[in-house]
Amino acid sequence: MPKVPQLSDSELKTFIESEQRMIHQDRCEERRINAKNSVEEYVYEMRDHLSNQLKPYTDEQECNDFKHKLGYVENWIYEDGENQNEAVYEEKLSELKSMAEPILRRKYECEHRTPAIEEFHNLISEAQNILSSYLSPDSPYSHIDPRDMEMVQKLVDEKLKWLQQQMESLKELKTHENPPILTEHINAEKEKLKQAIYPIFNKRKPKAENPNTKCQ
Repeated sequence: MPKVPQLSDSELKTFIESEQRMIHQDRCEERRINAKNSVEEYVYEMRDHLSNQLKPYTDEQECNDFKHKLGYVENWIYEDGENQNEAVYEEKLSELKSMAEPILRRKYECEHRTPAIEEFHNLISEAQNILSSYLSPDSPYSHIDPRDMEMVQKLVDEKLKWLQQQMESLKELKTHENPPILTEHINAEKEKLKQAIYPIFNKRKPKAENPNTKCQ
């Protein structure tokens, strides 16, 4: 039986280092290819979206500029960009996404702004109904300090005025235009009002004193 040659420590170390370099190179190449494919896929995907679901949210000039950029990047991938490193592909993808971001934001705003306004209106209506019933003899809120309810009334009036102003500024807004107020700001104002009035509305009514516990 032939004797298997043994590697010296230095030869074994060299072999392991070589294997590790190859593994690292394979991983780098895999990431590079994935990054390149991501750019290519984004080009095709966004070109399709611009002609379909994103079309209402961009004007002609912006759409044409973006399509031109997509075409430029597509040609670049098969020419000068054929064998670039991972970082270069990531930079190209970032450039494309930065052009898409305003369009995607308008789409998001158009889809979420109306529900946000409705939720804010519902909160204001709820508060107004409670304020209206406050002076009724059988009101479940009659135990609340009048000064607290006056503060609630002031806050509700302020938020209603603010919301009406925002709605007025949005009245003539086109879907391809940037909104003067964002959904996140509407939600933030709604949360401020909620956090201010709910602790007051949720104050527990003091327990009635049990006459049987009085000293005789």
